[in-house]
Parts: sequence; structure tokens; C-alpha cells
Amino acid sequence: MPERCHVLCVFPGIHCDSVCAEGRWGPNCSLPCNCKNGASCSPDEGTCECAPGFRGITCQRICSPGYFGHRCSQACPQCVHSNGPCHHVSGQCDCLPGFKGALCNEVCPSGRFGKNCAWSCTCTNNGTCNPIDGSCQCYPGWIGSDCSQLCPPGQWGPNCIHTCNCHNGAYCSAYDGECKCTPGWTGLYCTQRCRLGFYGKDCSQTCQCRNGADCDHISGQCTCRTGFMGRHCEQSECTPQDYG
Repeated sequence: MPERCHVLCVFPGIHCDSVCAEGRWGPNCSLPCNCKNGASCSPDEGTCECAPGFRGITCQRICSPGYFGHRCSQACPQCVHSNGPCHHVSGQCDCLPGFKGALCNEVCPSGRFGKNCAWSCTCTNNGTCNPIDGSCQCYPGWIGSDCSQLCPPGQWGPNCIHTCNCHNGAYCSAYDGECKCTPGWTGLYCTQRCRLGFYGKDCSQTCQCRNGADCDHISGQCTCRTGFMGRHCEQSECTPQDYG
């Protein structure tokens, strides 16, 4: 017969050579451990060896703010745009929406926004995407949640706040309010007729009217003086008999 131990065993087994099962400690492993958050329990004393990120007699508390890891002995890095200090277990910075990087000091790249820069922006027409919430700052001349709508006629600029001042049917740029004159008109606001002798788009066409005829500044059509006719008023209405 094997000889039995004559001492009070902390470890089970005939020879007191087996370790207590996980979660037990004390004489004959009769006592339950009270360690929390994944801590290990000493089989002979019941003391808790905390997992990284936890502290306290039963490892019931996380590390103090600014510390992490084994026995909460490591100082957190200098997290910049983050939800408080680093994670109590890993030491990683928990970045606020719109930021990334080990220290949360990098703005989301263009076209991305939100927590961990996980979302794609929907801004169009050169609109700028807010890296935090994805809202769009529209390029001048555009409006709408995704900047897909052109300013209404007669409006221009950022958020279409300006009123156009173009005249005589001119086109108003929604971007900067610049007037694009219709044929026959010129000037900053298209209020001036083409100068004498010119007509049409950008007043770039040369009038062909003769004999003092008036040239229409829009179409270039000639209005002949009395006694002349023809497309360019180049013909005299008088016959040889009229001269006597």
C-alpha cells in the first residue's frame, strides 16, 4: 500500500503532487477563487495575478487613466484626438471620428470619414467632405447634401448666397457670378451694345453694311438709308432715268 501524506495538503492527490483545478485553491482545493477579469489564482494562497489591464485584490478594476498592461505598469502614449487615455489592456489610442494613426494625430484621408475613417464620402462636384461626420462643404455654385445641385438661376457663389447682376439675357456663372453676354452685348454686366461696326457673339463679327447703313448689333442685319438697297445696302435704288 502506498504511504499517504500526513500533512494537510494544499494540492490534491495521494502525494499532494497535483495542482488545483482552475478556479480552486486552499486545503484539498476546497475554496473557490474570487479573481475576476481573467486573472489567475494562486492555489496555495488564493491571491490573484491580474491579467494585463486590471488591478485590485480581485482584479476587479481597470488600470488608472494613463496606464495599461501588465500590473498597469506602462504609461500610455500621448494620444491626441482620442476618447481619453489609451486602452487599459493594449495601450492603443481610441481615436475620435475623423482621425487615425497610432496617436490619433492624422486626419482621415480625402474621401473618408467617421470612426476609424471607415466610411466613404458622398460629396460631388469638388465638394469638401468633413472627416468627422461626412457632411459636405460645397464648391461655389453648388448646393445640396452631396453638392449635386447647381445654384438656381440668378444665384451664385458659396451656398448660392449672391444674386446675379447680368442683363440682356446673359448667362451668369454659378461659380463666380461672371456674366457671359448674349450676342450683341458686352461689358461687365452685359449692359453695353457692341461698339459701332461690330456685332454678334463677343462682338467679334465685323459689320458689312455700306453707304452709311445702320448695322444691328445682334444680327449684323443692315438697315439701309433712303436710296439704297441690297443685303449690305450696296445697291442704289435710283435708275439712270432718275438722274435726268
